[in-house]
Amino acid sequence: SWTMSSGDGTRTVFTTCKDNAGNYSAEVSDTIILDTNAPTVAITSPTANATVNATSVDFSYSAIDNNGISKYFVKLDSNDWVDNGTSTVKVFYDLSNGSHALYVKAVDNAENSAETSMTVNISIIPPQTDNSNNNNTGSSSNASKPTVQWTEPASNSTVYGIVKLKAKATSSEGIKKV
Repeated sequence: SWTMSSGDGTRTVFTTCKDNAGNYSAEVSDTIILDTNAPTVAITSPTANATVNATSVDFSYSAIDNNGISKYFVKLDSNDWVDNGTSTVKVFYDLSNGSHALYVKAVDNAENSAETSMTVNISIIPPQTDNSNNNNTGSSSNASKPTVQWTEPASNSTVYGIVKLKAKATSSEGIKKV
């Protein structure tokens, strides 16, 4: 057993062997790359504690290591780690309102690893209609309440990312605010 000198980098290692009769083999050598340092990993998007008004999050990250990154693992909250290969982007879908922890672990070619995490806040709040203009001041007693109808996105459609919402409001008294 022996120990290499400290510091990472290229090394040439030598060995011989001795048999039971006391004979030595010829010396053999090989060149190796010693890597004992974990990669440096960073989350690039979204920003820490960002509030996202969508049910999905585009999670981006990167890592640096002198001998290369072999793979990334990602996870959401307390779920299991998922092997994301060498991709530096993962989209998490169907997130509920509230805070979620996003984690990334980078593994270098020598199997050293490092991880980091951040929190993102999901805030999906449906638009509210304002019916306060229906106070019957100066209007007929036969006035009906205003109606509102979604026009985009289509009913029962699946949406991702930033979503543009459109509604159409009508009233015999006119529309003050939607």
